[in-house]
Amino acid sequence: VGGGRMGEIRCGHVARSGGARLSAFVDASPEAAARLASRHGCEAYVALEDALEAQEIDAVWICAPTPSHGSLIATAARGGAHVAVEKPVAMSSRDILEAYATCEAHGVHLACAFQRRFDAAYQAVARAVEEGKVGSPRSIRATFRDHPSPPPAFFAAGGGDLFNDLATHDIDYILALLKQSDGGDHHPDEVWAHGTSSTDELRSAGVFDAATVVLKWKRLELCATLDIARGSAYG
Repeated sequence: VGGGRMGEIRCGHVARSGGARLSAFVDASPEAAARLASRHGCEAYVALEDALEAQEIDAVWICAPTPSHGSLIATAARGGAHVAVEKPVAMSSRDILEAYATCEAHGVHLACAFQRRFDAAYQAVARAVEEGKVGSPRSIRATFRDHPSPPPAFFAAGGGDLFNDLATHDIDYILALLKQSDGGDHHPDEVWAHGTSSTDELRSAGVFDAATVVLKWKRLELCATLDIARGSAYG
């Protein structure tokens, strides 16, 4: 669901996975739905309800704008389909909890697209920590580069907040890593974040394309530093 940048990317992922078949594509724009459906050999719909009624769909991947996530998740759950959704699940903790509760009530899974957890290199680090091969974590540094960067129009329209869109990947992974290694409260005591804009266009839109985030855990005597940027000269 959703024919934007991530919809294009996820369609390709599903098509190449070998473990799933793309049976329908949904977008509020008939042109966008038809374009993606034609490219991947599936049916096009302008409403998720129509797709769920017309076909037996096991799972739905939601790539639509965040404000629409809640209603789309509820629609998929009522239709008996498991749900994968781009992050953030919603823009408030209350709405996130409601989305998970709705899926639980209908007996389906809801998974946020934190694919770092399934990346082979990240899993190797997690195993090394779990098995005690690296000792207790004392310092964590994560570098994130998004290349190629989305077009300026994407940012001007309010998409791609650097903290919600990029930093959340590494924050999620770090929290899971610490919970796994320590077993105690894995939430940081202090958070410092600062973003910058590299162009006048981004500054006027109030959009950051680079940022530094520092997380501190007093109990663990640990700091994590995240270095995040949309641009990357080296690819």
